[in-house]
Amino acid sequence: MKDLSRMGRKMSEILLLDNSPLSYSLQPDNGVPCTSYINDASDTELKDIQPFLIELSKCDDVRKHTRKWKRHFNVMYRNRSKEKAESKK
Repeated sequence: MKDLSRMGRKMSEILLLDNSPLSYSLQPDNGVPCTSYINDASDTELKDIQPFLIELSKCDDVRKHTRKWKRHFNVMYRNRSKEKAESKK
């Protein structure tokens, strides 16, 4: 669990991209889920979320933006997790 308020920055400017939703559970609107990356040359997740990151760079409060995108990311996160689990079989 990560307490982002300890960073000494405005919460409106902090985003945590993490493979464990527990990591940003103290400030859920500052977190976005991602899948684990372990030496996977075929991983395209950062490229896939590029539209989100570009739009995020233009907003005044990341929390408003993450709320808007949360459903999209949760679906993408679940699908990627399933795909990675199936590929390991």
